[in-house]
Amino acid sequence: CYILDSLTYFVSSSIMLTCVSGNFRSQYKEEEDTTIDSEDLSSTTNSKSTIGQICCFFSCSGICDLYKYLVSSGCGMLVFFKATESLIWGPGDIIGIEIATVRNADGSENEEASSYRMGLYYCWMGFGVFMGPFLANLVSDATKPVTLQLSCCVAIFVTMQGWLASYYAPDFNWFLVAQFCCGIGFGTLRSYSSLLLQLLIDDGFLGRVFSVEYFFYVLAETFSSSVTGPLYDAGYSPKQLCLLGAALAFATLLFWTSYHFCGMGAARPEFNDACHPKKSKVFVNDSVDDFSKEATTQLRSSADDDKSVGSRTYSRRAGSKEATTQ
Repeated sequence: CYILDSLTYFVSSSIMLTCVSGNFRSQYKEEEDTTIDSEDLSSTTNSKSTIGQICCFFSCSGICDLYKYLVSSGCGMLVFFKATESLIWGPGDIIGIEIATVRNADGSENEEASSYRMGLYYCWMGFGVFMGPFLANLVSDATKPVTLQLSCCVAIFVTMQGWLASYYAPDFNWFLVAQFCCGIGFGTLRSYSSLLLQLLIDDGFLGRVFSVEYFFYVLAETFSSSVTGPLYDAGYSPKQLCLLGAALAFATLLFWTSYHFCGMGAARPEFNDACHPKKSKVFVNDSVDDFSKEATTQLRSSADDDKSVGSRTYSRRAGSKEATTQ
């Protein structure tokens, strides 16, 4: 699995390096047109502006700007959607490994049978994750983010049903079917949570918002797994841990359905206006904006000085040439 995972990353990075081109960096939009005709001056301005934005991001003012944006944008809570998926998924690995393990009569593990059942478990789970976004796409519309948010709520409900079905599964085959349902919910929630942010968050903050989303995603998965592991060591059975997963899904379902039907997040009317796909307000750091404008002004004045010096030099050369001719 490690070799396959490494090869996948290597192939994807090779494709991005050789086949994908363009500038994908998010830049702030300025009201004034500060473009300069010279390519060298333009590249210098972009590099200085980028350095200023990076320094601003790691400063307290940059963090405050990001916080103010998330609070006032109307969709800041959506950064916790993907963390919800990792929170519910936390018990999954421990439960799946234990149920897939086959014991001999003397209590030792049958490695061959366990490996086979483990492969089936991840196959059914992976197929569910693969099918989730396809099934949700049949009832959702990317031009109406409210349908995507509702699909995420439905995905949490499907995941809860999958955990309950895993608890009542009479044998391993029915457990695989139940985990397939969990995979549908996990895949839909994981894909659509990122899609919602991509549709609603302004470009100037999109990268930082994704980093915050991933931070809470890892934090929630760590918390869920750190709770499930000690419970299993304390003597709780995999069936009981399935109830834990269902309880986590039920708690998050109550929160997100209330959030949705109260008209918050992607359910806000302004986010579903086709003429304005991104209505949230952008808070641009004044220091970065002033730095960029100041750098542009200085470079423009420097360019004018160079032009004037060049014209005077040309005039002196022309006068000298004319005097020599006479």
